[in-house]
Amino acid sequence: MCFGSPHYLGFLWLLLPLAALQVYGIVTRRRAVRQLCDRRCEPAVFGRFSPAGETAIVVMQLAALSLVLVAAARPQWCTGERLVRLERVETAYVLDVSSSMKARDVLPDRLARVQDELLLISRGDGGGRRSLVVFAGTAAVQCPLTSDRRMFETFLRLAGPDVVARQGTDIAAALEVALRSLGDGRDARRRIVLASDGGYHRGDAPALARRLRHEGVGLMIVAAGDTVPVTVPAPVGDDGGGVLRDAGGHPVMSRLEPERLRELAGEAGGKLFTSGPGRRAAPLVLAEMDREQTSSRLVRVPLHREDIPALFVLPALVLLLVSGLVRCRRVP
Repeated sequence: MCFGSPHYLGFLWLLLPLAALQVYGIVTRRRAVRQLCDRRCEPAVFGRFSPAGETAIVVMQLAALSLVLVAAARPQWCTGERLVRLERVETAYVLDVSSSMKARDVLPDRLARVQDELLLISRGDGGGRRSLVVFAGTAAVQCPLTSDRRMFETFLRLAGPDVVARQGTDIAAALEVALRSLGDGRDARRRIVLASDGGYHRGDAPALARRLRHEGVGLMIVAAGDTVPVTVPAPVGDDGGGVLRDAGGHPVMSRLEPERLRELAGEAGGKLFTSGPGRRAAPLVLAEMDREQTSSRLVRVPLHREDIPALFVLPALVLLLVSGLVRCRRVP
């Protein structure tokens, strides 16, 4: 047996504290019943209370929840085995379009610089399909997975802060959307090229990076900007004197934060490349892609896959139904 989305199996660990809470509830209820009335009047007031019966109900409910989580992991009946060289690569390009990307510590600004970097990387990359995800406070697929390079480049040039409704920097959401845009990757290697200045403020990006590593998705990060703080230009029509200001009227300062991006790349087993004054990242990224391509390895994949989530969902429904019937019979 194999799984199409094995990361859901990690949620099974949450059942341990849940089981402990249920046991604590049974013990507490038993003590409360004993304090409120005599043992002889318990059945008439509270119904027939049996710790063993309550424990059986809890066990059935936890077992049902476990089966649902296993079904969510897309269990598959896998038979046979074949060797496949994953030479085809599918790449998700993830572009930060938050307000800080308009800072001009690199010319003409950070956003235009990384757009040029991603354009060079896409053109220098070999075959395979590519998608484009833009993000700030939220993330969205700007260009779905396609082999049409011209369409991809058009969407890349059009990307800007106005295409995302909420500002901020949520790299975790961006990585999750990028992973979904790549599909399951059964017959191709998957990788993500992220371009940002590193100041993420929402979500658990390291957890998403570890998930990428677990699922075999490569991560390359292009960090744009300089470590010296600079002001962020205000949007067109803003009356802040050409500079973005916070609620207190102070100019918003931004700088490249390579430490956070380096940590993120390390969690995913990837690499960080800096695009700053006098330094370009595209040649280094392409060299790393070539190195990965020459070291592409043979992997063993199942010959046949058959989805079998129903084998887990049906027993879960039966257990929930039985536990509900048992609880109904115990009501006074």
